[in-house]
Amino acid sequence: MSESNTSSDIPDEQETQKVIAFLLKQTAKSQQIQLATLQQLVTNEIKSDDIRGDNLDFFTLKKGENMFYNSVMIARAGMVRLSINVAMTAKLIAIVDGIKGCLNTGQELSPNCIYVFDVPLNPNNGLNLCLDFDDSQSTTITVNSIRLQEIR
Repeated sequence: MSESNTSSDIPDEQETQKVIAFLLKQTAKSQQIQLATLQQLVTNEIKSDDIRGDNLDFFTLKKGENMFYNSVMIARAGMVRLSINVAMTAKLIAIVDGIKGCLNTGQELSPNCIYVFDVPLNPNNGLNLCLDFDDSQSTTITVNSIRLQEIR
């Protein structure tokens, strides 16, 4: 037995266009939701609430003083991307769960230059930063700017 198509089984062109338009709208909505979710998962700004200065620009630190009142933590494994600009020559030290390590291969940061570093962290690792500099001329150093983002 063979099956035959009747004209009522085949949608007309107008119905087909409506179905296609509906599917395109649903796909666009789905993509917008996926994009918003991806943006949240990939990059999150870390706020300045824990930084010693009033904001992320032009605050001072003593030699070896922790930059943050509370260590920066992320909920899932990822990285903290930081950009920093200091007013005088200094070494940048990352402190992860109390263990110190120099960034920039231990080389000093040049004044008024922007440096970018990615520091990998596991969930519940705490990150803090400090600066090591020649304090014979000045007891504090100015951090011109610092920005932090959580990257996954």
